[in-house]
Amino acid sequence: MHTKASIDCPLPTYVHPKWRNRRRSTVRFGFDLHGVVDTNPVGFRKMMAALIASGCEVHIITGATWERERPTLKRLRIPFTHFFSITNHHMTIGTKVVWADADNPHIDRHLWDETKAIYCKVHRMTMHFDDSDLYGLYFQTPYIRFFAKDSDRILKMHIVPPKIKANCRKKKK
Repeated sequence: MHTKASIDCPLPTYVHPKWRNRRRSTVRFGFDLHGVVDTNPVGFRKMMAALIASGCEVHIITGATWERERPTLKRLRIPFTHFFSITNHHMTIGTKVVWADADNPHIDRHLWDETKAIYCKVHRMTMHFDDSDLYGLYFQTPYIRFFAKDSDRILKMHIVPPKIKANCRKKKK
């Protein structure tokens, strides 16, 4: 494991205590928090718990800071082994971060967009789930583009057809 974070060596912002001294798993999954995990916390909680129980690493990889998202993860009861924050990483390595307000950090757009891909490559993620088309352009790691039907991002980008009612009853002859 690397000992010092750099632009090409992002380190997890937080590692769950049970995983700190554990041998690294060869199967690692990355999940974006906003627009992915938070769209279906119950479903993702079950999937992520099953992955961890089978010995896989589960990384939350997001833009927001650890300090901001820790309460959210606790409230949603999301299990994970590692947490990576684009913002915390860039503050650690000295990138200029401009705060529009307390919750909205801004750095160079290219640096922001490529940071998740670099993290996933360096940490040999098996696969990453995200809701951004743009981030996917930077990835060499298998990238799963997640579409939440009620996401603001999806509604702005795509025409969403009306809901189709399922008719599962067989018609009597």
